Amino acid sequence: MIEWKKTQASSWSDYSLENQVCNYMKRHQMLQKGNRVLAAVSGGADSICLLLVLKRLEPILGICVTAVTVNHGIRGEAADGDVEFVKKLCQKSKIPLYVHKVDVPSFAKKEKLSEEEAARRLRYYCFARTARQIQAAAVAVAHHKDDNCETILHNLFRGSSLRGIGGMNPDRTLCVSHQGKIYNLRVIRPFLDVRRKEIEKWLGDRGIEWRTDETNLQNAYTRNRIRNLLIPAIEKEINGQAVVHVVQAGTFIREAQELMEELAMKWIRKNGKILPGNTSVKINITSIMTEKPILRREILIQICRGLIGSDRFKDIRYAHLQMIDRLAEGATSRWIRLPGGIVVEKQYDWLLFRPVHPDKSRNLYVTFGIAGSSYISHDLAEERYMRMVGSKDESCMNEYRIPIREDGFHLEDPVKIQSELPEMAEKYSFRIFSYNGEKIPENNYTKWFDYDKIKDGLFLRTRRQGDYFLLDGGGKKTVKSYMIDRKIPASERDSMLLLAEGSHVLWLSDGRISAFYKIGEDTCRVLEMKRKTDIK
Repeated sequence: MIEWKKTQASSWSDYSLENQVCNYMKRHQMLQKGNRVLAAVSGGADSICLLLVLKRLEPILGICVTAVTVNHGIRGEAADGDVEFVKKLCQKSKIPLYVHKVDVPSFAKKEKLSEEEAARRLRYYCFARTARQIQAAAVAVAHHKDDNCETILHNLFRGSSLRGIGGMNPDRTLCVSHQGKIYNLRVIRPFLDVRRKEIEKWLGDRGIEWRTDETNLQNAYTRNRIRNLLIPAIEKEINGQAVVHVVQAGTFIREAQELMEELAMKWIRKNGKILPGNTSVKINITSIMTEKPILRREILIQICRGLIGSDRFKDIRYAHLQMIDRLAEGATSRWIRLPGGIVVEKQYDWLLFRPVHPDKSRNLYVTFGIAGSSYISHDLAEERYMRMVGSKDESCMNEYRIPIREDGFHLEDPVKIQSELPEMAEKYSFRIFSYNGEKIPENNYTKWFDYDKIKDGLFLRTRRQGDYFLLDGGGKKTVKSYMIDRKIPASERDSMLLLAEGSHVLWLSDGRISAFYKIGEDTCRVLEMKRKTDIK
């Protein structure tokens, strides 16, 4: 039961927290008179305080407050108790409440996501659906200054860019997509200028209870260790105002990042060339490589984000941007594939960027002008987006059965292409010819194999558990250990193409060939594989 402690205060203005939040919201123009705001409530101290403060600000700001809570289906009876707690609070405070229940474990398993990420996606989908239903101007979430400090430090320790260590935005717009439904959702954070201890004091002074999620007290997760161990130690041993100063630094960094985004967008508008269909963009190599490294990286980031969206872009890291630099500086007719489904190809003096699945996501993009055309963008400085699309169902392997023919003869029972990326198979040509001692090509786009050693069908696919190849000096090496030895980033390994007979890999896209299939003195027939784009 919630206890309301009696006080002598006559209005909200007698409390500094309400003043502080009201001024912060006005400063960032979060809401206008007549707006309906949807307050996200979990039952914890932060969200309970946010809901009640917004309710007290209703007559001052001229807004209307509605609550929404989501049961993630993870914590069983504890989660059910949280929902009942929020229901009673809203009934007592005369606040309309929308309740959603989702099955996070099943969604996480289906989409191959962590439960934390699956919960976030479903939660924001529920927020967006409810906001549209009640025509809310925004959903208010209870992230506060300590949360912001934690986020900045966490991203800093991970080696994040300016975008990551800039911290949270007080006001952002998301594009939420789920099961084919698309919602624009504005998210505001009225508590970003408030400390956690101020929130708990405000509740304690009024005798207002809240629910505690026990998982937040466990130090098994990195964020919890930063929150429960690191920040208290820093405040005690180094600087009692460390949280305030870290957040202040994050604000400066975020402003610098917004400036970099603006400069990158101007560069793309001026120099980017859009190909028919508005799903691919070309940039001149000389133009991009003469820019300062920090601006060059931001230009590449904005192009990639624009093609596949922010959610899929998150697996692209600094190492991948370096790969693009090396591609630009290398020989022509080379290409690389980045996580998230982007192919970058060098075409003489140009770099071509294209998404692997353009038709699945193009309708989610917002366009803006480039050289009289349009460019697909997903992360403008003033509008940030979150996407929840794309299936990771393993029944759709990146795999192609290759029909190889020689005067009517072909490998046994070629089957239909089984892939979401059939255009990749079309980039390769295969032919069989008699071997008479010709010199073996030494380039990376034409490969020869001893055809008569192939006894079963071949597959052009991505790696599988158990894949291996034979070494020149004898012995066997797994593809997994080879990729580790070659220091191929983990996020790139699953997109690396290979040619295989069962689990025996003939060829990897970095040029490696299994010793077993190499041309020798006893070779009678050759299987040649060549990238079609390299054929003159």
